[in-house]
Amino acid sequence: MDQYGCLASALIQENAPNRYHPKSEAQACKRVYLTYPAMEVDGIYYSGEEVGKKVQNYQRQLNVQGVRANQVVMVVCRHQPQVVWFYLAMLSIGAVTAFVAPQTHAQLADKAEQLFASGAVRWFWSPDGDMALPKCPLLRLKDELPCQIQDHDTSSQADHGTRGGHFNLNVIASLVFTSGSTGQPKAVAHSLAQHLECAQAVNQALRFDSTSRWLVSLPFYHVSGLALIHRCFLANATLVFGRDWQQYLPCCSHVSMVATQLLTLLSSPRLLESLPCVLLGGSSIPESLLPLLRERGLQDCVWLGYGMTESASTVTLGRLASEGTSGQPLWRREVRLNEQIIEIKSPSLAMGYYYQGQLTPLSDPGSWWQSSDLGCWQNQQLKVLGRRDNAFMSGGENIHCEEIERTLLNHPDIDRVMVFAVADERYGARPVAVYSGRVNLAQLTPWLQQHLEKFKCPEHYALMPSWAVSSPVKIPRYRLKNWLKVNRPDWTLL
Repeated sequence: MDQYGCLASALIQENAPNRYHPKSEAQACKRVYLTYPAMEVDGIYYSGEEVGKKVQNYQRQLNVQGVRANQVVMVVCRHQPQVVWFYLAMLSIGAVTAFVAPQTHAQLADKAEQLFASGAVRWFWSPDGDMALPKCPLLRLKDELPCQIQDHDTSSQADHGTRGGHFNLNVIASLVFTSGSTGQPKAVAHSLAQHLECAQAVNQALRFDSTSRWLVSLPFYHVSGLALIHRCFLANATLVFGRDWQQYLPCCSHVSMVATQLLTLLSSPRLLESLPCVLLGGSSIPESLLPLLRERGLQDCVWLGYGMTESASTVTLGRLASEGTSGQPLWRREVRLNEQIIEIKSPSLAMGYYYQGQLTPLSDPGSWWQSSDLGCWQNQQLKVLGRRDNAFMSGGENIHCEEIERTLLNHPDIDRVMVFAVADERYGARPVAVYSGRVNLAQLTPWLQQHLEKFKCPEHYALMPSWAVSSPVKIPRYRLKNWLKVNRPDWTLL
């Protein structure tokens, strides 16, 4: 049975509110009916039917303006609720949503060059309003947010079309750019089936169902943020939005965040009184985090996952442990180590990398895909050691940038950090660190030498730029590296 047939089997389980009954695997690959999730936006509740009205409104406007099946629309967004309605409308049409982070016009133009084939219409939309981009027609969509929809009808005679829609499982649904840790970011293509496969596995592990509420605190241009839509879509659960997202923590059952966000919450006893299930990811986890959680009796609330853009988010999952492990493979996922390189087999692996209308498959269907990460097994749990391209030799010794980063994050006065290799005449290469925080550098080196071998201690330090400090998700390594090339020309980055 192929991945779409397996998805069909998953959806007809009793614990999956969105379900359908295909007569054959071929039918499972065609359009299927799925009901819409509920949403809450700044305290205003939208039922699945009300969300459906929003989606239909967007779909009509997209059709009128000329968006057709298989066309790509570049969407510059963060985590605005309008993006959910837009994305579901695009799925209904069979068009492709390319999620892009806000950035300079030059960078957006570069993304457009990667996405659109020669001669293709370069559709462009942003919920933030008018944004001019050369050669890209701007879609203009009207919306009533935040006013509540009128004529609310909860009767059994309500329009079937506003409760859900028919969606094609096996065409490209989304394009999400990788972080570009090793160079130019790539656009990763997923089908709706692949997204729902990932959602099913996470929902099952975290007991996320139709009574649950997931707080949206990550941007949709990041795969971990986009995954929230599919989890709620599959479970008929509620997506919760708030301008001050921390305010809505007490009324939510689940939330995704990075370690820096959780550390901020730990300083607020009021918010921790009813901490929901927390799924951590996206960056190194400081070892000091678990003792802080234990002090407050919250260690069982926090889960650590391992995944990447290519896998549609999470591959392994487990409760936060002192060993820094990332748990075990989720349902229908397999992980193996090939000379420490993490290899994955999963039905949620992407269709491929998308460039100017062409799709390059990651690997053969059903085969193992080799990631760029190194790992080991520790008490039957996966421990991620770091990226293989972030390891380098210094004076004959092997150094992993992530090991240094994890150690530095344990210092109470360091908030964020990223380590790079620079050329060194004597040793070949040496580590340098870019950090945020109020640490005294004169005192840092003696502290660090108590926790790391001396040859692993950074040779130099630089303060992190403000755009990186304020980033809600993992900092793109290539962007920080490019910044260093301009601002630290004395460092020859490797």
